[in-house]
Amino acid sequence: MAATFKNGYPQMPLRQEMLPLTECDREPIHMPGAIQPHGFLIAVSRLWNVTHVSANIADYVPASASKVLGASLITLLPPETVHALRGAVQMLGSAAMTERLFGLKLHHDAESALYDFSIHIMADTYVIEAEPSVCGKSGGSDVSSTVRMMFGRLQQSRGIAPLFQEATRQIRALTGYDRVMIYRFAEDGSGEVVAESLRSGTESCLGLHYPATDIPHQARTLYERSWLRLIGDTEDQTCPLLSLPEQTEPLDMSLSTLRAVSPVHVQYLRNMGVVASASISILRSGQLWGLIACHAMRPLWLAADRRAVMEMFGQMFSLLLDSREGEIQQERDERLRDLLEDLLPALREQGGGGLRHHLAAIADMVSCDGVAVVLSGAVSAYQLVPSEAAIMTLVGLLDHARRGELYASARIRTVFPALAQYPHFPPGVLAVPLSPEGSDYLLFFRQETISTVTWAGNPHGGKLQGEDGTLSPRSSFAAWTETVEDQSLVWTATDVRIAANLRAGLMDILLRRPASGQHGGQQRGGQGL
Repeated sequence: MAATFKNGYPQMPLRQEMLPLTECDREPIHMPGAIQPHGFLIAVSRLWNVTHVSANIADYVPASASKVLGASLITLLPPETVHALRGAVQMLGSAAMTERLFGLKLHHDAESALYDFSIHIMADTYVIEAEPSVCGKSGGSDVSSTVRMMFGRLQQSRGIAPLFQEATRQIRALTGYDRVMIYRFAEDGSGEVVAESLRSGTESCLGLHYPATDIPHQARTLYERSWLRLIGDTEDQTCPLLSLPEQTEPLDMSLSTLRAVSPVHVQYLRNMGVVASASISILRSGQLWGLIACHAMRPLWLAADRRAVMEMFGQMFSLLLDSREGEIQQERDERLRDLLEDLLPALREQGGGGLRHHLAAIADMVSCDGVAVVLSGAVSAYQLVPSEAAIMTLVGLLDHARRGELYASARIRTVFPALAQYPHFPPGVLAVPLSPEGSDYLLFFRQETISTVTWAGNPHGGKLQGEDGTLSPRSSFAAWTETVEDQSLVWTATDVRIAANLRAGLMDILLRRPASGQHGGQQRGGQGL
């Protein structure tokens, strides 16, 4: 591929050649060896000597890249700027942190333009990035007060859905993007747009689902390491990094704001009609929960102080979401404790037979259509459950395959084809063993939910392989409707956690119950299927 040149250094277009299909999943997107052309990058050793530099450095300092490599940073930047960078390194608490400094001089003269800097540690290297300061003054704008104001508005929202909507509204007001979305990941890696704020005339993505292949594993890993990711213009030319000959390994740019973008992802955005984008990570317990995804249909590169607000907003939003969902979990835990207080005395008095008088309350703990308890081969049930024969067949299959393990499935007939002999067997099963060896179970059932899922394009299309073996992203995002049958609503992590806690409370009593068979035969408070 031919390269173009500007000021004597090569310009690499973002529409770089696509990777071969076999290499795409292993693409080292954290080490692209290039930056987006909105500033410059210098990496220095612990002795502050330059080891890597972006090829556009001559646009900013009066020295070529070859002269800068190996030089001491103090010979390139004003002493007060170097002093500020050294102080910032001392403030870094870990390799995962980035310090930002606003309005520092780039040149030695008194009339020097001001630049916004960032610095982070990567292995034995200090990575420094800089770009012209938009606010034009030392210290930048008041980032913390802006975040406090935004967070105060977030706290006024009640419930999860209003929280999402307020977050998208505030980020769009702050940044000027045309579309801001809350994108939530499912357990299978697919995602759904659960809230959005739009500029008038922008196409809505609310409710659309995206397959897991749209965001590969290595991209998710980067989202967990860095709170913010920006692409200023999908038509930009990237600028390569140069390094000393002894630097044999590419520079890890996981935390670099200017890091160049995978050409596959750039083409993906072009196919959507998106010119600029930003992604703010939403983390729960250090794990990627979702994204605040921003799209612009025009070039848009945000100033460093705005980006700092976005990062802090992402952190505060993640904490608030964690708190809100924690409150919901705490309420369910309190209900479970109340249930166990009512239930355990009955079990002490009646043995396992005491469970059947509380099946309605147990069913209320986990959203389900019916519940059954199996103790020593006897079945008691409440609401919509399979026949006793079908339940005992399921118990036998569980004992054989998953003895003693808590198990959840939304498509149980796919897992256990033997259940096909019962045509109306509910596809959703949450099986809670009540004895270490299996055989005794608390079983929650969910009926089939025939659902229509609207995808942003065919989710089974994946990426496209050309005749030369190269890979390009899917090009169609037209709404594609899929009807899902023979499946229940998926059991959530909260459902499983409640079931596990219920199991722990019950087993302590049931393991010591008398073996007198007081629970009797099948008692059905509901309807057999």
